[in-house]
Amino acid sequence: DECPDYAKWYKTRKQAYDIKIPVSLETNDFDRHTSPEDHYKIDKAVNHMHLKMREYLNDRHYIIYKMLFIDYIDEELVAKVLG
Repeated sequence: DECPDYAKWYKTRKQAYDIKIPVSLETNDFDRHTSPEDHYKIDKAVNHMHLKMREYLNDRHYIIYKMLFIDYIDEELVAKVLG
């Protein structure tokens, strides 16, 4: 019933193929091992990064940073607003 070429590939090359891709197509390990808390850590890290940027940038540069990366304002509009 099975294709001979597929059977040969499965026996000889499938493991190498699975190693090369981030997640095996046959399993959903990512879905099983992901929890909502993982996403909250990302939000916390983003907020921490914004605070650190505030420490490193002068006032004008932070305003530009905030408009671009926090408020998601288009670059052209930021340029017009700030002259």
